[in-house]
Amino acid sequence: MVAEWQTLPLERVIETGRGISYGIVQPGSPVVDGVPIVRVSDVRDGRIQTAHPLRVSRDIESAYSRTRLKGGELVLTLVGTVGQAAVVPQSLSGWNTARAVAVIPVRKDIGAYWVQLALQAPGVRDIINSRLNTTVQATLNLRDVAQLPIVLPPQQERDAISHIIGTLDRKIELNRQKNETLEAIARALFKSWFVDFDPVRAKAEGPKWLSELFPFSFDDSEIGEIPHGWMVKGIDEIALPK
Repeated sequence: MVAEWQTLPLERVIETGRGISYGIVQPGSPVVDGVPIVRVSDVRDGRIQTAHPLRVSRDIESAYSRTRLKGGELVLTLVGTVGQAAVVPQSLSGWNTARAVAVIPVRKDIGAYWVQLALQAPGVRDIINSRLNTTVQATLNLRDVAQLPIVLPPQQERDAISHIIGTLDRKIELNRQKNETLEAIARALFKSWFVDFDPVRAKAEGPKWLSELFPFSFDDSEIGEIPHGWMVKGIDEIALPK
């Protein structure tokens, strides 16, 4: 029942001995073999982008061990695009964060993913927006982060809700990856046909027998247009017999 739910400030669901902290204030010039850090631009749609991280000097990073990631923490953007949150995967253990990204070590019995979901609630978003300092650019300070209300249903309900939403999130991410793959294929095909003119070069440079494999017209079929002379068959018609 909803009456059994409770609400605690974020600072009450943090691991003992670790506080909410922000990362490296002045990362300096990028270093090729340096420590990668998570920036605001890397946190999008509940995930951390890792393709092109900024890498900082190990000497600079060593002064910020409090925000050195272990995996499983929650990160929250504090400047610019404020309020973007993501759970740190174990693969990012040893990374750090920029000044504009807070590291929130949520207790394991609560779960970082649950807090990520709780921070997306409209009421919490309204509180975040009301606390922003917008003198230069939108900024949220750690004192206000610590007081953000986290709704906590009983463990069983929390697990059930997390499972359902997590399943949907994974499905959305899978579809996103598929779309990226299809877009990459489409770009490669367009470049091949209309920039590099590969089909024309293949006919001009390739052996005659190869170009003759491809017809110059299409026929209608039950699945749409197909090259002239091609056939549509069910897999049962072409599979080897048992």
